[in-house]
Amino acid sequence: MTKLRLEKFQGETDFSLFASLAYDEKVMKMNYGRTFTKEEADLFYQGILQANKKDAVLGYYKVYKMPEEGAGPFIGMCGMNLNSNFNGVEIEYMLLPAWWHQGLGTVLVKKLIQTIKNSGKYKCIIGITDPANTYSRKILQKTGFVSAKNYTIDDGSAAEVFRLDLG
Repeated sequence: MTKLRLEKFQGETDFSLFASLAYDEKVMKMNYGRTFTKEEADLFYQGILQANKKDAVLGYYKVYKMPEEGAGPFIGMCGMNLNSNFNGVEIEYMLLPAWWHQGLGTVLVKKLIQTIKNSGKYKCIIGITDPANTYSRKILQKTGFVSAKNYTIDDGSAAEVFRLDLG
């Protein structure tokens, strides 16, 4: 099985990795409907750095694909954060397009589930996606999540909440 390594984003030296996602049209269209402006990317990244100081497990991570030996390439980012609206830890992820359709999203979601389980603190994991995002829906369903709710977010677009209860 493909191995992935997660490392929390730290400091301004990691901004360029974040920016490779935030300014990628394909990635951002899939996740936010559009790319970020420079100001939005800066503000979002500062929020990432602040979130990473609050908890040892929760926060935002750089994702690397690990080869048999040595360091692997940066392939995307993920996050695990409390979502009080849905009473669980919400997982998020974005992969660079070069890494799409290789099963890495499924591997990453399984790794996030295991990380949250290992913490022993949380009973529920949430994934929120656009119902039209068939890839994310399939990944969530394949990893044990069940559709829990459809709703409309503030900008008028549709969202679907998936839940995975940890017991």
